[in-house]
Amino acid sequence: MEACACPYCRCGDHACAAFPDRADGGALLADMDTVYKRLHVVEQVALFHLRFESIHPFIDGNGRTGRLLMNLQLIKAGYPPVNVKFADRRRYYEAFDSYATTGSPEAMVTLIADYLTERLQSMLEIIDTAVGK
Repeated sequence: MEACACPYCRCGDHACAAFPDRADGGALLADMDTVYKRLHVVEQVALFHLRFESIHPFIDGNGRTGRLLMNLQLIKAGYPPVNVKFADRRRYYEAFDSYATTGSPEAMVTLIADYLTERLQSMLEIIDTAVGK
């Protein structure tokens, strides 16, 4: 995995400069009203997150902001928020690398879907415990 070549990114863990829509925040927002409407919400969230992070609009805090926006989108769609675990950071960064090289958001879609499944299972266990099952 190559170090990040982006002059604003200090993480060095992913190739964010390789993203094709790097400085195109206007297109990202426009696509939310058109392209994203045709996708499942998990696909929408994954693609938005990948593209937002590739734009890297801030000098610092892009990852945290992107994950907050990801959870806002999930909550607005009726899903619980997810936590991208520090222990899974390699898989998280590999999802960015995969998108950068293939253009497919599938790795991030799978990551978010896995986190949602885990979170929903946890919520069901809490409910089962509360009702005595």
